[in-house]
Amino acid sequence: MKIGVVCYPTFGGSGVVATELGIELSKKGHEVHFITYSQPVRLDALSSNLHYHEVKVPDYPLFMRLRGWFYSLFMKSCGKNFQISSSATLNSLAGLVFGDNVYIAYNTVLIGVSLHIQNDVIIGPNSLISGSDHVFDGDSFRRTASRQSKVLIEKGSWVGGNCSITSGSILPSQSILAAGSVLTKKFTESKTIYGGIPAIKIKKINEIN
Repeated sequence: MKIGVVCYPTFGGSGVVATELGIELSKKGHEVHFITYSQPVRLDALSSNLHYHEVKVPDYPLFMRLRGWFYSLFMKSCGKNFQISSSATLNSLAGLVFGDNVYIAYNTVLIGVSLHIQNDVIIGPNSLISGSDHVFDGDSFRRTASRQSKVLIEKGSWVGGNCSITSGSILPSQSILAAGSVLTKKFTESKTIYGGIPAIKIKKINEIN
């Protein structure tokens, strides 16, 4: 039998289950075709019975809102008009708290269960926001449980492209995190541009000509 499997290719539970089911069906002689926007992470190798077909998922606002609405069903809290790109990855949905009009651009990755993003926030492309840290046990970072610490991006702020935000950080309201920056602190001044590695205060937004 020829079977088509449409699923998310990332580490989310549904994508993992769909991939494992397809692999087992292929072992029983069925011809299985995975149809998704990238090769599923659990699909290590293709064979005569396992095939992968890449499809391009458009990032029109309508599709981004539909995707955001679907994600919101599994989040702790989510406001209206959440838009997220097809290539963005939310590692865990259960603890996410988003306000209204949150926009997440392509190839952005959110990790952790304590991420709070308030109203009217833009997250630029290729950014990483992590609410967890690995803990050193004296020998390795691999064997201990990760440590969670809340990340807060306050209302009206803009995270530029290629940024990283580490656990415990705060980007104040109506502020900008400049492209390529690494935010590692709890800042408090609103209407401010922060930038650099690690990010520091650059100037107040009302000082821009």
